[in-house]
Amino acid sequence: MQKRSLITCKLIFIMPIIFILGSGLFSAAKAAPYFEGKAITIIVPKSPGGGTDMVARAVGRHLGKYIPGDPAIVIRNIPASRGLVGTNLGWNSKPNGKTLLNVSATEFGYNIFRNPAVEYRLHEMIPVFASPTGNTYYAKPGLVKEPKDIMNAKGLIFGAGEPNDVFVWAKELIGFKTEKMIWGYSGAESRQAFLQGEINVGRESTIGYNGVIKSYVEKGEAMPLFQTGILDDDGNIVREPAGPDAPTVAELYEQIYSKKPSGPYFEAYKLLAGGYTYAKCILLPKNVSADIVAIFRNSIAKMVKDPKFMKEMDSMNPGAPELHGKNFANFAKNVVGDTEVVQFMKKFLAEEYNMVFK
Repeated sequence: MQKRSLITCKLIFIMPIIFILGSGLFSAAKAAPYFEGKAITIIVPKSPGGGTDMVARAVGRHLGKYIPGDPAIVIRNIPASRGLVGTNLGWNSKPNGKTLLNVSATEFGYNIFRNPAVEYRLHEMIPVFASPTGNTYYAKPGLVKEPKDIMNAKGLIFGAGEPNDVFVWAKELIGFKTEKMIWGYSGAESRQAFLQGEINVGRESTIGYNGVIKSYVEKGEAMPLFQTGILDDDGNIVREPAGPDAPTVAELYEQIYSKKPSGPYFEAYKLLAGGYTYAKCILLPKNVSADIVAIFRNSIAKMVKDPKFMKEMDSMNPGAPELHGKNFANFAKNVVGDTEVVQFMKKFLAEEYNMVFK
């Protein structure tokens, strides 16, 4: 009896401990998901309505339901200083997963050239999604009958943001002439300048082209000249699936000269095309934990299987691959550039267009 009572006492003493420990484990298992009750902000360093903003909003409408905790997704447009303020803010955000940055090829160009205001390093951030989209260049009807006629075109006036634009390298590579090039336009301002006749050659991201300019082409008020294209898995320039029936800069060169392009101007063009391949790219700040990165990558992998999301993306960027997960293996090398090519570009832009670099 004494021995049995001792065992009973021990069991009575141990059971509450087991219960307490078990309760703790049960509570841990039932802990709220990290993002529950939180809001995730996607910073867009562009004005509302452009291609980058459109992609961010499509992601914002669908991603939250695939993230454990169903957080709210907020789009924050910060177009100040040609997007530098917003992009720098995204770069400097806390690595807690609550801030994402959505960038375009413009920000990749700044990442390559590194003017004094550029704090960010996109190649050190963590990409989680991209919808490749290059630029389409278009002209007023009557300037040329077909793209290769650009060699004899008179009075071309092009307008865009800054001279670190594919148009500059296309002009130098192919050898056509312009009457004037006007810098300082935002994307929306450039479009308006074209429609008002201030310029007669403009450019849009392919998403913006399909959403706005295509209707003017159908009415005979604009015609596509050429497109930047994107890089394939082997680093070759190919046409965008969503682009118009217009040659890439490389194809246009071949049409005119009956040979493939080469040389420093072509390498500069290819480097910028690499940026377009990863345009409309959503990134996390560096130093975000592996657990948070995994949450986003797993959630995005589910989002891109959502028929509603894909229908929305396909309406903007039909046929474009939705890059995520391991598809970013070559991200860094395609957005930084070979040192010699970058130095050549900086020297040319400084001498010809008075651009200032560090």
